[in-house]
Amino acid sequence: MPLRGKQLAQSPEGGGLGSAELHLQRVLTEMDKLRRTNEDLQAFAAMAAHDLRSPLAVISMYAELVTEELEDGALDAVAAAERLHRIRRAADRGVALVEDLLAYASIGSQSLDIGSVDLTMLAQSVAAEHQASADRRVHVRVETLPEVEGSLPLLHQLLSNLVGNAVKYTPADREVRIRVDTVASRQPDSVTIRVTDNGDPIPPEDRKRLFGMFQRGDHQDVPGSGVGLAICQRVAEAHGGRVLLDPDYAEGNRFCIELAA
Repeated sequence: MPLRGKQLAQSPEGGGLGSAELHLQRVLTEMDKLRRTNEDLQAFAAMAAHDLRSPLAVISMYAELVTEELEDGALDAVAAAERLHRIRRAADRGVALVEDLLAYASIGSQSLDIGSVDLTMLAQSVAAEHQASADRRVHVRVETLPEVEGSLPLLHQLLSNLVGNAVKYTPADREVRIRVDTVASRQPDSVTIRVTDNGDPIPPEDRKRLFGMFQRGDHQDVPGSGVGLAICQRVAEAHGGRVLLDPDYAEGNRFCIELAA
């Protein structure tokens, strides 16, 4: 009975693997992917439950306070506006967190729509978006970047998160200056894109957990869920690469994105 596709795959030693062995390899690979997906989902559920408690507690507290003051006739317009503002901020934080968590969980759990991506045009588009939405001057210099095979929405999210972090975390006493360029990759069959900013360098003690979930270092006063860099790493891994922080760059922060060529 004829077999569809390749009937024999050569091993490095010159021998071959029969169809049964190849099938077993595929099954084991899929089982490993399923195991890792289940682990991710368990971690996702635990982290979501943990971090959503804070905004939900704020909403509950102020809603109860407004209810009590209304019943007592002690709620004036100024106090009501202040309470509602805090409720709205907490709700916005919860929504942003859920969106980030869903984005994180969806990466790698579904097939990617792969195509040719012009990283120069993509980086220029991302720069324009953040320059238009920022409440201060943001200068972004985009050098000529290579084209890669990948998912346009995911690579957009990766670059947008890095540029957005540079805008958010650069101290207010200076103009935000960001450079997006490329250098020769240390890995064969890969490209390296760098996103460099002039913010305060991330302290060495925070770098080991930089790409973990809900890691925000000393920036608790800056809006955000702490999931952005974890999403960046997950996107890069889905494209056969990774994201690194250059430990030797001392004039700000330099993130290096390695992607399969």
